[in-house]
This record gives sequence, structure tokens and C-alpha cells, in this order.
Amino acid sequence: ASHRGTQVDGGRASRDVGGEERDRRAHGRAHRTLTSEPVADGAVALHAQGVSPDAVTALLVDADRSFVQFAREELNQTSGQPVCLLHASTLEQADAILRETPVAVVLIERHLPDGDSLEWIRNNRTTLQAGILLLSGEGREPSSFGAGGQDLLVKSHLDGDHLADAIRQAAERERTRQELLQKQHRRRR
Repeated sequence: ASHRGTQVDGGRASRDVGGEERDRRAHGRAHRTLTSEPVADGAVALHAQGVSPDAVTALLVDADRSFVQFAREELNQTSGQPVCLLHASTLEQADAILRETPVAVVLIERHLPDGDSLEWIRNNRTTLQAGILLLSGEGREPSSFGAGGQDLLVKSHLDGDHLADAIRQAAERERTRQELLQKQHRRRR
């Protein structure tokens, strides 16, 4: 199996599960290419060498390549805590990545080629230790909160700062949620 690349810029990384290795320059900053290894079902595991230790790792589950590219470019331009962006085009690929790589946040498109993201959220919420942000093209989607999502982001209204802030806030809310769950578990003993 061939190795695929992970792009890192100033502590921010992005990887396209089905993508080709890329070496490019954006905004005068060089991207270093890291290696990753294939795991199950065409997904690849991230080797986080060179990624800032304070980076928020987020998994973007979306088959829309233009939005994935937009998200990468926008996140590379933001300041503040860096975001390491992983990508899967399908729920199957997302599951494979999540088995191998811990993430703080899952950004998931409402409509995916291999399933219903709301059903996926409901089925995985109790075991998934990550914040969940539902992405929509129109903003007319049913609430993601009942399924366990933290927020609904309308793709056409996003810029890099809003996207980065939403990811960072979801990661913080999830960290707080996990702390509360641990306290509840200790009290039950």
C-alpha cells in the first residue's frame, strides 16, 4: 500500500484520506509533508510528528472536496490554537480513522454517500469522546442536539475564524463534558 501525505503548516496539519501527497506553498509558508500509514478501509493513520502539541485534532467527515479544501486553507490562515484537520469522505472511513486516532472534534456533513450522519451520531455518541459539529449546506436541517451534536454550522456562512472558533469551543465543551462524566462515575462507586 502506498504512503499518503499529511500537510503541516505552523503546527496545523491536514490530511485527505483519499488524496495524493502534496507539496505546496500557501501564503508564503512552506508545508512540510509527513507520512501516514494505511489502516482499514482505505483510511490512513496520522503520524503527528511536527504537529504542535497544543493543536486541536478535528476530523472532517465530508465528501465535498471543495469544502474540504476551503476548510484546510481557511484553518491554515487563522491565529490562535492550531487545528490539526483530518479528513474522511465517508462514515466508513471516519470509523477507521477514529479507531486509530483520537480526535477532539468531529465535524460531520449531514448528507454523506454511505449513511445518515444523525443516525451515526446517535449510534456513536456514548463511546465517542469528541465534540460533534454538524455541517449543512443550507441550514434547514433538523436539530443535531437530539442526536448528540453540539452545534449546526452552515457551510456557506463559514470563514476560517468562525470555523476555528467553533472547533476550539466544541473541544472545550467536550473536555468539560468528559470531566463531568468522570466525576459522576466516581460518585457512583
